[in-house]
Amino acid sequence: NGHCDEPGDFLVVIDDTNASGVDFSGVQGMAFDTNGRLYMVDGTDMIAYAEDLTADGDFQDAGEIVVIYDPNDPNIPFPLGALLGLALGADGYLYVSGVNWNGTDVIWRIRDFNSDDDIYDTGELEIYYQDTDPISGLPIADIDLSSCFGLAFDHDGYLIMGDLLSSNGIGMCFDYNMDNDVNDPGETWWYRDGSAIEKHWTNSVAVS
Repeated sequence: NGHCDEPGDFLVVIDDTNASGVDFSGVQGMAFDTNGRLYMVDGTDMIAYAEDLTADGDFQDAGEIVVIYDPNDPNIPFPLGALLGLALGADGYLYVSGVNWNGTDVIWRIRDFNSDDDIYDTGELEIYYQDTDPISGLPIADIDLSSCFGLAFDHDGYLIMGDLLSSNGIGMCFDYNMDNDVNDPGETWWYRDGSAIEKHWTNSVAVS
């Protein structure tokens, strides 16, 4: 009937009773990969994925939720800070936005190369976007994000960024020189500069 208001229209696929023992505290970003894994960024600054191993329509069974980054894990190479949004690129990398431990806004480019279910190994974490140099305070990228919750790739590979605080705008970026970041001149720009119009919170973006 075009509505999701009938019995059975909603199914709880994850909650805190999951047999994997993973305690969530407000999932802020989600994306499926091509293999059906659901990647999530949580309000506790955790990154996890869920996979329906038993094909029962949920991720509640033991081993179906795997934490690949835990800020409380003593094995992490360095803290990522407050994690806010998430998108999966066609290149197989996970892109995670947040506010770094040093106060700069960043987007991390992440991939578990050795398939050991963590992103703690050399080369698995790299900065894709950074707004300012934490030491000098000088700008690095062309636009200054502030709490980017929304991330989504369009069909041409451009990353769309929903900025929440400083501009309430929508940014876009593309790695034109293929050096695995968008910190070079001309690689980031405002699609909608919220500082020039009536401000509304932009905390999510989507591509049809």
